[in-house]
Amino acid sequence: MKATVWPKAKAWDKTALNELNKLNYFNASWKECTPESAAEFSAIAYYYGEELQKALNVPVGIIMNAVGGSTTEAWIDRKSLEHHPVLVDVMDDWLTNDFVQPWCRERAKLNLKNTDNTLQGHPFQAAYLYETGIAPLAHFPIKGVCWYQGESNAHNVEFHEILFPQLVKSWRKVWGDNFPFYYVQLSSLNRPTWGHFRDSQRRLQAIIPNSGMVVSSDCGHPTDVHPKQKKPIGVRLANLSLANTYGIDIEYSGPIINNVILQGKKALLNYINADGLQAADGKDIKGFEVTGEDGVFYSAEAHVINETIELKSKKVDGDILHVRYGWQAYSKGNLVNELGLPASTFSTEY
Repeated sequence: MKATVWPKAKAWDKTALNELNKLNYFNASWKECTPESAAEFSAIAYYYGEELQKALNVPVGIIMNAVGGSTTEAWIDRKSLEHHPVLVDVMDDWLTNDFVQPWCRERAKLNLKNTDNTLQGHPFQAAYLYETGIAPLAHFPIKGVCWYQGESNAHNVEFHEILFPQLVKSWRKVWGDNFPFYYVQLSSLNRPTWGHFRDSQRRLQAIIPNSGMVVSSDCGHPTDVHPKQKKPIGVRLANLSLANTYGIDIEYSGPIINNVILQGKKALLNYINADGLQAADGKDIKGFEVTGEDGVFYSAEAHVINETIELKSKKVDGDILHVRYGWQAYSKGNLVNELGLPASTFSTEY
């Protein structure tokens, strides 16, 4: 599915604006995968499909209707938003609403510069992409969903914690099916709250049934929201699907924090999927921080003891009270298992 207009930094003409109001936003057709068609497709989705096809030895069809920069609320049905005591607020005057990230509002205002229609549609607007890109697929059989968006909601972590589970419910209601919903944790990027947002995404797996997440922080870029390393993410998504949806015995996860034991001036971190815990670059393990009563986080020395990480820091005055990993917006955390799969951002504060 290809968008009729992309939300780039330009004003749209009246013809495009009229089509938007008719909900004619996506053009859809099946295409055979060729070098030419793949060049216009999602690279992550391409590598995902390639891995499935190789493992399953069957034709694989992928529907790609992502819209770069779009808000999560744009993909949720109107009724779910309007009848939710918190989410309903995102519907109110969205071009000035603080629930919407400032850059989204400013980009939309530029796109809509040539209209005076107060009801003008836009792909960043709540419910719009659901109505144009999800509802029309209602009776089309699908096996599951892969999601890699969220950057336009990263400024409001707590609000996204309500939005995202509602999005999954909204889509599953359309198909009447509790299909698997797999998503990509945001990568590393120098934007405020991204560490907190990544940890929130990790915790949402326990809230959303039949869901799973892959880590991409090791594939990030400090200034580019579209990092160039696409294949590892597509392969990780595919392995997650192959293991949990298709029942193939394949490792798909990096180290997962299981519990944290505080012992005065040191902390012991127990992981699962932890065979061969090590630094990805063969150097010291980076990315762990600890804090005491003053609430200030300091870098911690990390040492591997079997499947456990021991943390210490001479800078903490008193006992260690909290631990976090990969919390910097652009994380240099390098903890992986023997398969080279990365560990997720986490914090014991939440």
